[in-house]
Amino acid sequence: MVKWTDTDCKKLMESLSGSDNITNIEACFTRLRIELIQAQSYVLKDLWALPGVKDVIIRGNEIHLVIGMEVTNICTQCQQFLKEKHC
Repeated sequence: MVKWTDTDCKKLMESLSGSDNITNIEACFTRLRIELIQAQSYVLKDLWALPGVKDVIIRGNEIHLVIGMEVTNICTQCQQFLKEKHC
């Protein structure tokens, strides 16, 4: 089972040019869907380095991280991290 720490959430935000570039983050079955303001502002190798990431799909201004069934817990943790604006 994949678990993310606050450090992993921070790495995600940093790889997407900070929390101000994220308009929405949600879980969809096995994917973490992230909607960006600036679609080209990401570091692909850093996204692949996050725990449990099996695939990275880029669709317009969205990035989908394929993680697996643990994605709901990871999404909740990332949403909380965004609310607290750690980065």
